[in-house]
Amino acid sequence: MATVNWRSLDERVRIQSKWVTLIAEKWLTDTGETLEYWRVEKADSVIVLPLQGKDLICLPPTFRVGVQRATVDFPGGRVGSDQDPIAIVPQIFDTGIGNYR
Repeated sequence: MATVNWRSLDERVRIQSKWVTLIAEKWLTDTGETLEYWRVEKADSVIVLPLQGKDLICLPPTFRVGVQRATVDFPGGRVGSDQDPIAIVPQIFDTGIGNYR
């Protein structure tokens, strides 16, 4: 595998929220080219697919700003670095379907 000698020059922007961090950086490549690089850091997620027998339970569609329409939605949430994904499934499920009981 070839060695790549890129060097970080600057962190231009860091926008943090509870769920995601967006970072813009400036890098110098091994050929002398300066690049702007954007990346996202986020916690892992759990999505719960509710089943009743062999049937998948679909909740009413939810409006999503990103796609500007209502889409099928399943209970889900972020997993903290100190959390066990399996252990938080009941909490995510209860929160996700709580309004439909």
